[in-house]
Amino acid sequence: MSNTNFIILVILYALFFCITLFLLIKRVYNRKKIELSDFFKLFYIFFYGIVPICTLIAFKAGKENIIKAYYLENKSIYLNYAIYALTVIFYLLYNIAFNYLEKKKWTFKLNKIKPIDENSKSFYVANLILLLIGWFSLFMYTIAYGGIFETFKYAEEIRNNICTISNNFTYFQPFTMLLLFLPLNYLVLFRNIKEKGLKYKIVTTILFFASIVGCILVLLIIDSRSRMLMTILIIIYYYFKNKILDFNKKSIAKLVVIMFLFLLILVNSENISGLLHNQERTEQKSQINEFIAQEFGYTYLNGVNVIYRKVNGINGNVRIFDNILGITISLLPRSIQRKMVVSMPAYNTAFFHKSIGTVPSDLITSSIYSLGYAGPFIFPFWIALLTYCLNLIISNGIKKNNYYQMLESYLGFQVCMSLISNYDMSAIIFSCFEFIVWIITIRFISLKCFDKLIKNVYKFLT
Repeated sequence: MSNTNFIILVILYALFFCITLFLLIKRVYNRKKIELSDFFKLFYIFFYGIVPICTLIAFKAGKENIIKAYYLENKSIYLNYAIYALTVIFYLLYNIAFNYLEKKKWTFKLNKIKPIDENSKSFYVANLILLLIGWFSLFMYTIAYGGIFETFKYAEEIRNNICTISNNFTYFQPFTMLLLFLPLNYLVLFRNIKEKGLKYKIVTTILFFASIVGCILVLLIIDSRSRMLMTILIIIYYYFKNKILDFNKKSIAKLVVIMFLFLLILVNSENISGLLHNQERTEQKSQINEFIAQEFGYTYLNGVNVIYRKVNGINGNVRIFDNILGITISLLPRSIQRKMVVSMPAYNTAFFHKSIGTVPSDLITSSIYSLGYAGPFIFPFWIALLTYCLNLIISNGIKKNNYYQMLESYLGFQVCMSLISNYDMSAIIFSCFEFIVWIITIRFISLKCFDKLIKNVYKFLT
């Protein structure tokens, strides 16, 4: 890549980032609220604005060891401009579609959906039940590796699907993810803890710390920096949300300091992870742009790669029907899913040589896989409809209950980030497994036939 093309591409992406971010901040400032669609736009701006710049800089600096740079070598420079054009077009079409739905005030009946009440006895008991299930699942899942702490040694191998140890209890693994979601529920309970009695405060505090410890252990075992990023961002946003919307200068300053410290920790997480897992990490990344390029650079490289294959007729048939099938079986065990359909990340990884583990397929790339060249022009309308519907559900709940503010944080980061960075609807649904189990549990024990039992358990605990 010549210096001229490198500079032009960086400037184009910088302009896209600055203009879209300015318009997003202006929208939030004028409306005095943050919606799920704003989360989507923010992550889109990051993955398709900042990440390409960091990836191009790393490539130009000769950092081939931290990115799959060979996907930028020996390929027409016009492919880089093509993916930029698709990036801008996708974002414009998404905004047109979403604004149209907002203007028409399209809606559907939500009155029959009973909001979740964080002050109810069933809410408290459901948290306890799932906390016990989460911890039990964690113990059972880690037996094959010699226990919870011994599992740290195999974390990277497990994440990359190259672990040679046979585990007969892998079906417990999804339930360990409950420990990532429950601390958020206990944060909600802590909002009103001052009004409660001493026994309630003691028991709730113990359960909260049990969920926090479980959350940390699970994050270390799955060795996922993206999930760590999401979990911490959800908590930070939930705490600072109202202060940010009021544009409180002191709170925003605190937030900036916290985020800066968090970025420093995240950049060095490879070395920290190596110490915890008793392994040596050979790659050193002291700069934030290098970290971003390595962790998220695939979202840019995917686009260049898929267009190259499309132009040269290397791609297979469209995968829209495979994707629909994947959604219908998304909650089945992974071993069964693999036999029935090839997932989007697995399909994408097949085109990345010498890769360890899987290479996720980002939103624009997945749209091309699904519908060919028409994908980036059709998918924005589907994503706009999806985020609009989620907006309606959350905003309807917030009017009745504060619990939905936490839910907005969770879905905003978990779903919207996954939509862009790892677009595979079956994987996204599976990544929300803990939330789906939580909803089913809270609805189930809220049935009238369990009223007496729930009251007795709640009375015993509090």
